[in-house]
Amino acid sequence: MAFTLPELPYAYDARGDFMSAETLEYHHDKHHKAYVDNGNKLAEEAGMADKSLEEIVKASHGTNAGLFNNAAQHYNHVHFWHWMAPNGGGTSMPSELEKAINDDLGGYDQFKADFMAAGAMVQRRSSAAMFGSIPITLTTATRVPSTWKPSSTT
Repeated sequence: MAFTLPELPYAYDARGDFMSAETLEYHHDKHHKAYVDNGNKLAEEAGMADKSLEEIVKASHGTNAGLFNNAAQHYNHVHFWHWMAPNGGGTSMPSELEKAINDDLGGYDQFKADFMAAGAMVQRRSSAAMFGSIPITLTTATRVPSTWKPSSTT
């Protein structure tokens, strides 16, 4: 099953408060499309062109780094476009995640403030940083210690 570039579920300018139309168009039409095109080529070469995206990600993990990277990034981007939906977000989350954020990160508002401060620090150090476009998944296995503060990083 060939990878396909999905249509965006909103207009390019719908996320203007977080990402410009130009950036969103480039990210979708060029960046994500490169994962689709490269993934299709590498899946064909690996004899996996008839497999689903999920099957390719699983089968290529640890065995075909190029295919795994392109397939996994395509998978991530397919979901990313929906996570960026206008009027999305908010503070509603699964109870285990909410507990971890409250216990380990000082609550949602503190986590958001610290995350934004860390992002600003990264942007000052790298013109390539687009921290606002990176979806973050927190699990109990990847918690930031409660003692972490953006000002303490170098």
